Amino acid sequence: SAPLKLVVVLTKSSNETSSFVYLGEYDNATFRKCSFSNNQFFTFSNREVTMEDCTYDSNYAAFSDLITSSDPEKALDKDTILDNYKKVLKKQDEIDSKLNSDSLMDQMTLNQTAYDEYNMWDTLLNQVWQYLGATLDEKEMDVLKEEQQKWIKEKETAMKDAGADFEGGSMQPMVEYGAGSSSTRKRTELLIGKYIQ
Repeated sequence: SAPLKLVVVLTKSSNETSSFVYLGEYDNATFRKCSFSNNQFFTFSNREVTMEDCTYDSNYAAFSDLITSSDPEKALDKDTILDNYKKVLKKQDEIDSKLNSDSLMDQMTLNQTAYDEYNMWDTLLNQVWQYLGATLDEKEMDVLKEEQQKWIKEKETAMKDAGADFEGGSMQPMVEYGAGSSSTRKRTELLIGKYIQ
């Protein structure tokens, strides 16, 4: 039988941080044989998604690198990783300018921006990790895995500690994701500098 055709229409939201696909921190999504067209959004997805045999127009903004290849087992090459790193740095500059501007943002928008920033770096880190898994020898990767697991625990502790003074308050997500973003950026840049550049 013919595949089902999914047609989704999304009008541009007044919230500048809206995502077409919004996933929880440990969620994932796969789109198979879907067509996306005539949609406007700030980001396609706040986390990495997989596209298999899909078509889409050119309306993706800034975060198109969050979309993996149709083959999830295929690691990105060095040039693509470095290109995505440049895109993330550019987006980081935009976020910093937005946060340092005189325009006032409500707390919900600040929280969403912090979350998007964290996920931006987390996605790039996952891409770097995928590349390293495909290029490093087994012994070197085993050592790096132990180091990475230790770093993950330290990052999660730092995020909780940062938000402890704001527990239950509206600022808690912003503070926690801000700490997570800073830690993840440092880790990502360390791995890129050591193994890729």
